[in-house]
Amino acid sequence: MTIEAILEEFGKLCALTSEQAQQYASLAEAAAGAIRSRLRPGADCAENSGRLALAAAYWMRERYESSGSQSSVRLGELSVSKERTGASPDEWRLLIGELLLPESAEFFCV
Repeated sequence: MTIEAILEEFGKLCALTSEQAQQYASLAEAAAGAIRSRLRPGADCAENSGRLALAAAYWMRERYESSGSQSSVRLGELSVSKERTGASPDEWRLLIGELLLPESAEFFCV
């Protein structure tokens, strides 16, 4: 799972150009770290690199969307709401669940 692969998947999920996705490189690094910290010992990262990159991109998208502006705007009688489409929260866990440690046994790098 490379940062470039994560950013490519993130760009696809969020409809960003390559240049726009590159602005989130630090978030991609955080996503890679979060995913790696939750992997079971012996998980084959090379064999699962595509799935891991996609899972990291979903992790990023959760944070990207949750850090956005208001979810609805009201102008007089008109109200516009932002609806979430696509994967549900924690979709990244579903993609790689068998590679992850049980929730209560996470390792964190300090």
